[in-house]
Amino acid sequence: MAGRQSKDFKVFFITMKLIQYVLGVWLVALFCSACSAQPEPPPFNYEKAKALTPERRAQMDVAFFNDLVYKSSNTLSQRDSQPRGERIHALAEEGFELAYLAEQIFNFHFMGVKRPRVNQKWWARAQQLAAAGDASASCFIWAVEPDVLDDHPEVPSATRLAALERAAMQGHPQCMGSWGNWHYSQDPADPAQRAAWNLKGAEKSCLQCQSSMAFLYWKGNGVPKDLSKAWCWANEAMMQKTDALQVFSDAEDIARAIWNRNDPETYPNQKERPRLTLYQPNTHCQVVQQRDVLFEPEPLQRILNAHDDAMLAILKERKNSP
Repeated sequence: MAGRQSKDFKVFFITMKLIQYVLGVWLVALFCSACSAQPEPPPFNYEKAKALTPERRAQMDVAFFNDLVYKSSNTLSQRDSQPRGERIHALAEEGFELAYLAEQIFNFHFMGVKRPRVNQKWWARAQQLAAAGDASASCFIWAVEPDVLDDHPEVPSATRLAALERAAMQGHPQCMGSWGNWHYSQDPADPAQRAAWNLKGAEKSCLQCQSSMAFLYWKGNGVPKDLSKAWCWANEAMMQKTDALQVFSDAEDIARAIWNRNDPETYPNQKERPRLTLYQPNTHCQVVQQRDVLFEPEPLQRILNAHDDAMLAILKERKNSP
């Protein structure tokens, strides 16, 4: 009898220990989950979104995508030289829903990297908007799907390509350029159509499209070679409020190519400063300001100097921080 009671006690003791262990593991997991979970953001203001005029929404869309496509660009200090995160947050606060969704998925204050443990409801909402016919949401899917899904296949997925085509055919500036770059670079390539689609986006202030048009006119790829228009589109891109270093780098390359007298391909037998046609700013290189003007890349230098000053200020701030 005593032996049986001893055995029952051992079973009871072991059972309680197991329960205690399982309960402890569960509590630790619950605690860690609570610690690592991101706080729920304030709800999106749909009343503000409804109050936006079509004109204002179009402006916000362009500003958002111009920041979005350069979200992974690195900077000297691993931090934006201008408050890109604040700009996107301001768009969200004003009622632009894609900006609200994007800042829940990406950290635009730090190179636009994907946030850890993203709640999939934000991505599901973007897909819902795209399915309802929202061109901006479709272009958003094209732009960020590989980063959201942590999958970068050589050939885009069918749903991503469908989103790109849908957005381009609806006239979305960013995706018109992307459609030209993807669809008309396939075999057989059609450089003229690629340039035509990039021009459509550039004329709607797509930053990436404007930079592409600068290079296409510089190289004569799909359009007649025209260094005046190459320089004009480089300036159109630089004049936008951007901290995308790639835009400045592209403009510098074009300026050097125009200025380089020793480049026989660009300027055969060049003995003096090149002369260009200047176009009026913010006219998408359509309105001539002055013909036969000595080339002087002063706008580029002014912008680069301002950018350098901003970068030096950031480095000084980091050096002085504890």
